[in-house]
Amino acid sequence: MVRRIALLALACLAAIGSFALWQHGPFALLPRELGGDWPWYADGARRFFDPALPLFDPQLLAGAYDRLDPAIEGTWNQLPNVITPVLTVSLLAGTEARLVWWALTAVTVLGAFLLIWPRRVTFAAHFSLAVLLIAQGPIFEVLLWGNLSALSLIGAVLVALRRHPLLTAIGIAALALKGPMAVVAVLWLLRAEGRAAWRAIALGSALVTLSFLPALARFGPEIIGQTVTVVLNSVPTPYVNNLSPALWIGLVLDTVPVGLITLALALPCFVLGLRRAGSQAGLAVLLVGVCFLSTTTWAHWYAPPMAVALLAARPYLESRLRAWFA
Repeated sequence: MVRRIALLALACLAAIGSFALWQHGPFALLPRELGGDWPWYADGARRFFDPALPLFDPQLLAGAYDRLDPAIEGTWNQLPNVITPVLTVSLLAGTEARLVWWALTAVTVLGAFLLIWPRRVTFAAHFSLAVLLIAQGPIFEVLLWGNLSALSLIGAVLVALRRHPLLTAIGIAALALKGPMAVVAVLWLLRAEGRAAWRAIALGSALVTLSFLPALARFGPEIIGQTVTVVLNSVPTPYVNNLSPALWIGLVLDTVPVGLITLALALPCFVLGLRRAGSQAGLAVLLVGVCFLSTTTWAHWYAPPMAVALLAARPYLESRLRAWFA
């Protein structure tokens, strides 16, 4: 009983601490409203339906830019395939669209965790684990802001579960919203299943192609090159929820090229992840490697590998939670 109360108290303290950080210091500058990331996505839909507007603001193509600069904040800078799920909600107006988008992403996150959640444990164990997870920055951001990482999260879970080629294909397409995450997922599948993975990979590739078609039809194939330019022009931002280790290490070791730091961090993850390709832990490590590749890695990018890591650790967690809350 004492151990159960202590663990429940720890979970509640973690939630209170997370909330306190959110209210004070640099964290107070972050968005507070439900679906706070929707305006970034809505700008893409606005550009899609206005024939006079290009997909990307000319400022993003002209040279280096800070994506949090007030002059361009809220301007579309996503991959072209991201616009496809956004269009499903964009016909609604203003606050209604934001709240519907937030609800859809929240349901997606909850659905993903229902698929991987530990079974056969007590209510107290369920409650403590849920509170601890929500208190973590990546999950908290996705749930609060309605970030697109919700789709990448469930995509990673579907790929890791490998229950059916079609579900795995949908997972690949969802991970493609985060670009390189889909690439490492395909490599992991090939290592884990060999030729048996080709059906899911082919279906996933077809879905990814379809997701690009609306943007390509509206803006033309030149948006592929423009997307690369926009990504390369983005200046790394030492912001409070930028959890890129390469960026922060580079600020300390300013004489070492950031590219070398990035490779030193990401390469071991890719090697280890592919060596452990038969396990879900290997996929989690590969996804972490993708997060290490960039010097702008917002906290919510870590949500997909966190979910896969929870799935990989589920047997151990179930046994430990039953023991702790016995």
